[in-house]
Amino acid sequence: MNNILKIISVLILTISSLRSLILFALNINASSSINYSSTIILFILIIIFSKPVIVFFERNTNNLYQIILINFAAGIIWFTTSCLINGFSTGSIREFLMIFVAPFSILIFLNVNKSTICNTVKFIVLIISLSCLLDFTVSNFFPGGIIGAEIKNYYLMKITPPETDIVPARIGNLVRSHGITGSYHDSANILTFTLIFLIGDFFEKKSSKILNMLLIFLGIFALITTLSLANVIAFFVGLLIINFSATKYLIARTILSFGFIYVILFFFNSNFNLFEYVLPQLDPTGVKFQAMLNTGSSTAIQNIISFIFGHENLTNISNIGYFSEAAFVVLLSNLGIIPFITLMLLLLYPIYNYLKNNSGHNNLYNVIAVSIAILTLWHYGSLFRSTSIFIFYAIYSLSIKKMNRVND
Repeated sequence: MNNILKIISVLILTISSLRSLILFALNINASSSINYSSTIILFILIIIFSKPVIVFFERNTNNLYQIILINFAAGIIWFTTSCLINGFSTGSIREFLMIFVAPFSILIFLNVNKSTICNTVKFIVLIISLSCLLDFTVSNFFPGGIIGAEIKNYYLMKITPPETDIVPARIGNLVRSHGITGSYHDSANILTFTLIFLIGDFFEKKSSKILNMLLIFLGIFALITTLSLANVIAFFVGLLIINFSATKYLIARTILSFGFIYVILFFFNSNFNLFEYVLPQLDPTGVKFQAMLNTGSSTAIQNIISFIFGHENLTNISNIGYFSEAAFVVLLSNLGIIPFITLMLLLLYPIYNYLKNNSGHNNLYNVIAVSIAILTLWHYGSLFRSTSIFIFYAIYSLSIKKMNRVND
């Protein structure tokens, strides 16, 4: 059974994150129907192999299982209310699956050894990194210009559904890397927390140091090419935390970590004047920063009502979720206070459990990766897309595995 779960977990992770690569290799153009169908297949696998019905009827006293079930119950109420207001819609079904059903995948990943998850994550990071670097090179370096833009557009249209309004984005003269996911936010989101996970694994392991170091260097380089500043900043926060999480080898670790960052930033600034384009984006009085702080035109009372009952996009009681770029705010206004709290309890469970059990540096590195993934919700919500969510829950399972006494 464990071998079957290994295969299923690898399928879930690779199909969800590298679906575009598979379609591209088969010379099949992406479409909404293909994306939706493949996502449904993933959830069918999750429902079959996580055995949620058995978990429910076993009345398991494990806190994690209880939180997953409570979150699911809150989701049923949320989805039922959504259907009563607006009838069945693909948007509501998608949110229900990603937010309330996807956590059941944890029950699969908990029964898969760390090496399987880690190797799969490394493969995904490698493919996304290479695709981002190739994207950036073609768009900005060679051939660049109009020809580079045409090449990028051609492949971007092949891996994104025609209904998806994704066009090459820029910061100044720099064209941002979308990568194999078709979105610079999604590619950056995956790289942000998986790189923190891999850095923790690098500090922990005694073998394959050179290969792991090269993959991390490649991944950081690729992350910068997306120019997704919120994700890049979240990565730097994670790097600071993980670097100073232990005193042993602190000086060597600091030189190595920030030496990498310095070399990469120096390269980009020397060749592409990166700081000239990026620093204005961080100006609190600038257009970009002010857009991030936009809370719409609804009153405080209207916002509170939406936060309590949710479904802002259906009731139109307020518009804070429509204008806000903070995923936390969007989630709260759409889910309502009770489903939002159950979701946050689930997401924060590894942090709580680590503090409660004080389970050592091995789990600390994984908990930091989970924490940084949650932190990325301060801007957009790529974490709750099928490309990111299952990798997140795979790393999540590793952060609690020893706490729940599941053999590695």
